[in-house]
Amino acid sequence: MMIMVLVAALGIFSASASLIVNIAEVSNSVVAIASGTLDVTGFTPYSPYSRSPQLYANSSYISLGESGNEWRYYVSLSGPGTAWGTAGQRNATTASGDRFALLAMMGYFATPTNYVSGSELYSTATWAGSTFAGLGLTQATYTYTWGSGEHADSITVNVVPEPASAMMLVFGAGVGVVIHRARRSAMRR
Repeated sequence: MMIMVLVAALGIFSASASLIVNIAEVSNSVVAIASGTLDVTGFTPYSPYSRSPQLYANSSYISLGESGNEWRYYVSLSGPGTAWGTAGQRNATTASGDRFALLAMMGYFATPTNYVSGSELYSTATWAGSTFAGLGLTQATYTYTWGSGEHADSITVNVVPEPASAMMLVFGAGVGVVIHRARRSAMRR
């Protein structure tokens, strides 16, 4: 099992930029964790915008990170045009980290206003006392891409309801962050 966790953690941070959003049922809550980097080279961001952390399964929309911080939208995602489920707006009970949003069906994503292409993002949100059924989420993996050549990038959303898999993903994401930071620190020396 430890080998599977390490393989999963190493897969989270490949040599190219990408961001992974893991949404899992943990105990009696739903937890979303976004981590990784994004290549926004060549994008012109739209105006600043702010919204509280929330989820719209019927619109394939999720926002994570601390409330009140503004973000900038980027357009040009390609990916499945399907909803992640059936329910409308559900506000998170807690959130932390960098602001990040994905409006997948509209082809948008958002980062903090001061985001530098390729820098690390880490965001969380929790819907306490919730289940996937209550949030209208469907178990699946959704991948959205943009760019080409050296500036190709992706955002992958994993909706994983089983508690054992969810804990493995949460642990794997944490190990991945540690490995990623160690690599970046070593490269700076």
